Amino acid sequence: MTSFRGAYLPGKTADEAASPSISPFFANFDGVNLPLVFFTCGTEDCMLDDSVYMSVKWMMAGGEAIIRIYPGSPHGYIMFSEEVHENVSTALRDLESFVSGNLRRGERAAM
Repeated sequence: MTSFRGAYLPGKTADEAASPSISPFFANFDGVNLPLVFFTCGTEDCMLDDSVYMSVKWMMAGGEAIIRIYPGSPHGYIMFSEEVHENVSTALRDLESFVSGNLRRGERAAM
């Protein structure tokens, strides 16, 4: 993780990387009107614990969150071709369903 952080945030210390302006993981959501959010993560992703924590933090702050965890999937798997990883099709279908369902929800609310 240290080498990934160094590539993403060259020259930043771990304390500097913990800034809410860099990562929402460290943000205070009190009083923020949070939108509905959809988290995806694989069981082989180094960010699994962070994703679960973030979804719970989001809900504790009054936002609505959905999290889907895909067995055996590594970080970034959703960007793989569907032939390379078995969960890509399922995850993309879940994401499409979430987006289209919530677009319709928003349209109904605007009427």
